[in-house]
Amino acid sequence: IPSKGTKKEYLIRLRYFFDAIHVPGKTLADQASNFLYQIAAAANPNPKYGQDCLQKFKGYLKERFDNREAAVSKITCLLPSCFMK
Repeated sequence: IPSKGTKKEYLIRLRYFFDAIHVPGKTLADQASNFLYQIAAAANPNPKYGQDCLQKFKGYLKERFDNREAAVSKITCLLPSCFMK
């Protein structure tokens, strides 16, 4: 990512995603490693885990919106475009 500002924003969003779906880890690197391990664990790979996490995150954001804890603008900037249909 060429822009430092964009990179920082992506890392903030990634941390928010991992925290919302309760991925364990003290650092963002730990959380990313744990997330990828769940998807590609050699003994028991689970590619559906990533899709399930996105659905869980979508539900989390919908609940925040329904409870008036988050505005639509906040939610649209956090969700991948595939969920905006």
